[in-house]
Amino acid sequence: MNEPNWLKNLLGWGKRWRRRAGSPSQLGYETEYHRYRQRGMSALAASRHTEAIEALGRAALFHPNDAEAHFNFGHALQTAGKIEAARQAYIRALNLDPQSSKVRRVLLSLPPLPPGRDEFRINELVHAPDLELAFWVLDVKKGGFGAIYVVEEWPGGLPAITEGGESDGEPSALKALQARYLWSDEDRGRFERECLHWIMLDRHPNVVQARALIVVEGFPCLWLEYCPHNLGDLLRSGPLSVDSALHLSFQFCDGMLHAHRKLGLIHRDVKPWNCLLTADKRTLKISDWGLSRIFSEVGDKALDLAGLSPEIDSQLTGVAGTPQYMAPEQFHIAAGLDTRTDIYSFGIMLYEMLTKDLPPVGYMAYSHVTHSNIAGGIPINLRRIILRCVHPNPDERPRDFREVRNLLETVYSQLTGSSAPAEAKPLEMTVGDWNDKGLALSRMGYPTEACGCFERALSISPSEATVLVNYSAELCRLGRLDEALARIDSGLQIDPDNSALWKNKAIIFQKLDRTEQADACIERFLDLQARWPSGYYHLREMAIVCDQRGKFELALKSCDAALQLNQRDADVWCHKAIILFKLGRYEEALECCGQGLAIEPRGHELWNTQACALLNLRRFEEALIACDRGLEIEPSDAKLWENKGSVLRALNKALEAEKCFNHAKALKH
Repeated sequence: MNEPNWLKNLLGWGKRWRRRAGSPSQLGYETEYHRYRQRGMSALAASRHTEAIEALGRAALFHPNDAEAHFNFGHALQTAGKIEAARQAYIRALNLDPQSSKVRRVLLSLPPLPPGRDEFRINELVHAPDLELAFWVLDVKKGGFGAIYVVEEWPGGLPAITEGGESDGEPSALKALQARYLWSDEDRGRFERECLHWIMLDRHPNVVQARALIVVEGFPCLWLEYCPHNLGDLLRSGPLSVDSALHLSFQFCDGMLHAHRKLGLIHRDVKPWNCLLTADKRTLKISDWGLSRIFSEVGDKALDLAGLSPEIDSQLTGVAGTPQYMAPEQFHIAAGLDTRTDIYSFGIMLYEMLTKDLPPVGYMAYSHVTHSNIAGGIPINLRRIILRCVHPNPDERPRDFREVRNLLETVYSQLTGSSAPAEAKPLEMTVGDWNDKGLALSRMGYPTEACGCFERALSISPSEATVLVNYSAELCRLGRLDEALARIDSGLQIDPDNSALWKNKAIIFQKLDRTEQADACIERFLDLQARWPSGYYHLREMAIVCDQRGKFELALKSCDAALQLNQRDADVWCHKAIILFKLGRYEEALECCGQGLAIEPRGHELWNTQACALLNLRRFEEALIACDRGLEIEPSDAKLWENKGSVLRALNKALEAEKCFNHAKALKH
């Protein structure tokens, strides 16, 4: 059977759900499974949809390896009209039983996936204009609601700062929500806020480094250190030796201790796939700090899960396997979580490392480990530590990862007669680290803290031009114009042909109403760009500066120069369209909107500009469609409501127009 691409793309990530079953405690799970299954099927037959979803979802928790259990769960969701949630359950069933024609037939009968922008593709060149970077996409990995793009910096982009001053050319990773789930600016904002916690962590050998939050072709991504392996994949080949499991556990504890000491972070989603491994598989690095919450929130909205219990929610919004690692308190809404929640998940993971066994339901782990014959092969003192970690009562668990490490060190000495490895210490921060952190803080609206990071970078390398560019821009945003000028002038003494510094100087002179000096800086900037074309981010900013000063032809010149360097920047197409609209060149503005929307179909500002151009061309029906498309994406955009009101008034629909104008007024207040 020929299958559509969306089905092929979604299959595969759930294969890690396949688990070994079979332990004495399985008899109790069988009883619970059949009880919930019978209750769910009866509720389904009686059209009690919510009850059926809850019961069949719980049945699937007790039979996580049973394709039929997930199929029944999906059927209940589909019957209730929760199509996207049903799709997730059916895909899980198909991954468990790839030969099931029944599941394939039902999956193919579902409506197509909602429209959205495409993911980045392998062998595609993508751009991050804020940092003047370009990346080759080497690989794409999707799971749950997230996507990882394995990338390599492209030589045409501005190299990132390293200790040697040049790009090392090694792969890195871009972590993002899957493109089809980024439906609004609100979703993007939540993703960026969660990323900030990870970025704020200083470097540590057992924490995946988050270099910066960057926007790649309008798409927010967290730029990460790349590790090619993970603990989940390693466990597919069998359980680990006690020695290997303990060495990885020490590293895990060290990473968790660092995160808790520095920022008091709780991970909330500890599991083998979030424990990455370096190429030699000897060093463990913890990943995905803080992202489980945003993925869950986006999943709730995308899958229409409001009102369902946390146990059911967790099956659909987490990456495969998550419920089995969750502590009991995570299944209760508004429960207080602390580091002992992560200790519970670590206990499950340590047990799995030693046995390759996994309790069918995470909150029954204590009973499972206590009665399992498989657990009998674990040294008794180590099994006692695991049981303490997975105790249902948080007060009975170790209080923090320092205590966990102490307990493991004692067992290690008893088993090997040697001292445990020393605790890993944080790594020294480089110029590039401080610069990247400053940029992230700036983007998130923390200018004072960003300046502090740039100062730390300059204390290491006072003549670093890239840092001076970023620092002067931040000082300008804070209104500290004299300080910003001083930084720019010191940078120009080092590098008089740095176009970015001339751009910043033009912006400052404009703010100071020193028109002639601003014009001179603009001309100098454009001259340098013409002689040595560089990253187009500064051209984008210069277009805005010229536009604000009413120099529309110069603004267009800057946009065109930027597009010569990169035609896949939807923001530049949007800004060019706005300038053309101001010049009354409406047909050309429409062409630019079309170019931008081909790149970013969910750009509500592009839809707004298109609506304005169509309105002025008296193509009212098309303008109304453009307004509605934009409002589907961003219903709180007052400008779109005003434009829709103008279109409706032109169509002689006065009453509807007045409602739109009133709504726009309410949004402004």
